[in-house]
Amino acid sequence: MDQRMFISPAESPQSWQYNFGTRTCLTKEGVTIGEQYPQGNYDVFKYHEVSGTLKFGMTSPWYEYHDLYAEANATAIIPHEKIVNAILGTHHG
Repeated sequence: MDQRMFISPAESPQSWQYNFGTRTCLTKEGVTIGEQYPQGNYDVFKYHEVSGTLKFGMTSPWYEYHDLYAEANATAIIPHEKIVNAILGTHHG
């Protein structure tokens, strides 16, 4: 492919990112009132996140001073328990 067709040939036209995250969410009980102060009841939620971006740019075939550019972004979030269950063959939680 002719390198002049890319808007920025020095950069990679794709990028990927992986994150492992932990979040806390209130349980169904929510906030309970203790002896002196409110206390939150939390569940820990662990997840894997994979993000990807694919970029494409080229000069337009009808006018050399115009460019065409397309970009696609995708993100997938998978609970950690689902991966552990698939590896171990269990069906907990």
